[in-house]
Amino acid sequence: MGNQTLVILQICFFLTFVWLLYVTDLSEFRDTTGYILNNSDNLSNYFYQYIIAVQTSHKFFASTKNNVFISLFGTESETLARKLHGCMSTSSFPYKSFEFGICERFLVCTDRPLGDIHFIKLWTDISGDDAIQSWHCEQIQIKDMQTNKDYLFEVKQWFHTPVMTLSFL
Repeated sequence: MGNQTLVILQICFFLTFVWLLYVTDLSEFRDTTGYILNNSDNLSNYFYQYIIAVQTSHKFFASTKNNVFISLFGTESETLARKLHGCMSTSSFPYKSFEFGICERFLVCTDRPLGDIHFIKLWTDISGDDAIQSWHCEQIQIKDMQTNKDYLFEVKQWFHTPVMTLSFL
């Protein structure tokens, strides 16, 4: 009985080691640090630019294949719902958004300034695979490129299906 326990423990340590190697080694290839994804629904006549950095947490099963949407509310204006996605995939680099521990940055343009951003609305849909429909967002950071102001929203929430909307001040 003692040998079986030892073998099971060794297998668990080995699997944990392999998983840690995967997370630390391959995250270099999946991390979009330094990249800003041009949100594909930006219009050419929208000149006010905002960088939205979305940090998916390091919790187990934090990744999602669902679509993620955001609305920004400022003192002067607000945005309609914007689906956060970009156009960065290539045949050699199949880009997947909202993966475990990764921070994605999106360029979102508007037709007028929003003012000081004091509120965001964040939600997902149920478009992903059944196994990975929940998502854990750590934080959202928004940079107003005109005024150089940063806005940080500590989210630290799970988004589950059915459609779930959370708002943050």
